[in-house]
Amino acid sequence: MATGRKRTHSVQTISDERELPGVSLQAVSAEAGCSVIPDHRPVIGSDLELLRKRNGKTVSDMLYAFAMPPTRWYLYKNKLRDRPINKVTIALLARYYDQHPDELPTSTPPYTPRQMSKMVGGPMKRLAVLLGNEAAASFRWLGGSQGVKVGAMSPIAQRLAIYLSNEIQRGNIIR
Repeated sequence: MATGRKRTHSVQTISDERELPGVSLQAVSAEAGCSVIPDHRPVIGSDLELLRKRNGKTVSDMLYAFAMPPTRWYLYKNKLRDRPINKVTIALLARYYDQHPDELPTSTPPYTPRQMSKMVGGPMKRLAVLLGNEAAASFRWLGGSQGVKVGAMSPIAQRLAIYLSNEIQRGNIIR
């Protein structure tokens, strides 16, 4: 039997920073049931930046989470900030990450290359090969090459390092 009442959600919506004067989005806890994307409208470009800020992520983290090139990120952030996101997969992921911020992946491995090398029980060269690189890559990661930031890994090596770190934590790496 219908009661004529509108169904309410237990999730509070924060659609704009101006609605919370003096409160940063990072201070708003997702665990407290707060959402930055309102249920009553499509996901728009500026929602992605609000998600990033609320979760304390870098743009690189968000590019990784959405498998999105930087040009598309900045298009949504700047030119299309008030327009619905036309990529359904991006919009679906945005809603999912909004409701499940703990599932938002990071683009940075939890361990340094040197720590991971110790964890896999071998020299840095072995780690480089496990991550699909030539053995000399380990030399660059430690800052031995001119013009390369110490610890700098290619984005694809970083992704593999995240998965390798997870397998190390699970005890699935054979030494």
